[in-house]
Amino acid sequence: MTRIIDRKKHQERVEDVLENIGVPITSEQTRSRLEEHIQVHKYFLDRSRQKDTDWSDAFSSWRLNVLEPLRSAVDMEPVRSSFPRKNTDELILEVSDHWHYLKEAEKEASAEKAAQNFARSYGNPFTRFLIGSVIKPALRKLHRSSDRARRIQRNMDRFRTEQDEKLLLWM
Repeated sequence: MTRIIDRKKHQERVEDVLENIGVPITSEQTRSRLEEHIQVHKYFLDRSRQKDTDWSDAFSSWRLNVLEPLRSAVDMEPVRSSFPRKNTDELILEVSDHWHYLKEAEKEASAEKAAQNFARSYGNPFTRFLIGSVIKPALRKLHRSSDRARRIQRNMDRFRTEQDEKLLLWM
């Protein structure tokens, strides 16, 4: 009997905390999935610290290291528009699951990369086309331009150094 009461208090606490930070609970399923995500995060914290982590510390860590990066990543326009029928909390949960599996293959995968990968793999077909054929090439071109600018800057610095050395020899 006390276990049921403790569980109910725990669920109410989860709901209060999530609503206070602006995570709307749109369904019982969403609430239980959010709670499960926090519990999994707590499990990994316990393993890495090799001690039992307090639930409130685990929640704070989850919020800082999981929820906020995911919220930022999901709010990016290509990702958000890929799922017009999903509300934000559902999308955060789905991208969080995707991020977990992506991290198994690539340890340093970011929330942003997970959200973009999720949108590209499962989002609206038009948005997938847009990301693949317009946004990615533009980002590649921008990256190449910045590499080129760095090379030019290095060459200019090297030239200035050579000129300074020649000038010193004349003095």
